[in-house]
Amino acid sequence: MKVKNLTILLFTAASALMIGGCTKQNAENAPEAALDLSISSEDPIEVDILSETVDNTPAETATDHIPEQIPTAEPESPLQNATPETPKTAADTSDTRKDETSKISSAVDVVDVAKAFQPTDSWTSDFFFQIPKDWSYTIDETSIDWGFLIQVNNQEDSSIRIYGQMGPINVEQFYTDAPTDFKTSNGLKGKSYLKKLTGEDASSYVDGAIVFDNNSYGVSFYMPENVYNEYKETLQTIFLSIKIEDIFAE
Repeated sequence: MKVKNLTILLFTAASALMIGGCTKQNAENAPEAALDLSISSEDPIEVDILSETVDNTPAETATDHIPEQIPTAEPESPLQNATPETPKTAADTSDTRKDETSKISSAVDVVDVAKAFQPTDSWTSDFFFQIPKDWSYTIDETSIDWGFLIQVNNQEDSSIRIYGQMGPINVEQFYTDAPTDFKTSNGLKGKSYLKKLTGEDASSYVDGAIVFDNNSYGVSFYMPENVYNEYKETLQTIFLSIKIEDIFAE
């Protein structure tokens, strides 16, 4: 009997200690300041009694009331609806040039004219150009230092000279209008001059010149205005075909 009573006392004491220990552990682990869930973290709601509207968004961060978006599309450019141009390749460019050449050849049957002049023993001047095959030309080394005299459609009063000379070519003093830039198909650059004159027969004539950048080579032409207007495109074809190259002996 005594043993049973001791067991009951020990059990009762142990229960009291466990209950007391649990109460102490909960107190120590409890936060010092418990969250007050009744207080909202947002700013206080402002109520306008007169209008009975509620604004609960701070003035500095108002993002809820976004006005309806206004279309801001830029005005349509006329090119926006255009079909984009297909990029051209080197092959396309070559084909285009062939087509253009064939068109010129079909419209005007041309022949190649080439000659190597030798102004000095150590200097060779190579000329190349194209003219219509039924036009006449002569090699001229008398009225000019060296070059060609071409008759426009074999007419005596309509001529072209493509030439070179030992000194610089100066023609600015004979033309009042400013020159324009000119470049042949082979990249030979120069300045083009043009003016109209009244001949002795009271007819209108066109006087023109091209001076290439090295100042030793040029073109001059003189013809009635009606001839110039008739063959203007052919003349342009001739001038664009000019190629001149200097070769000097070492």
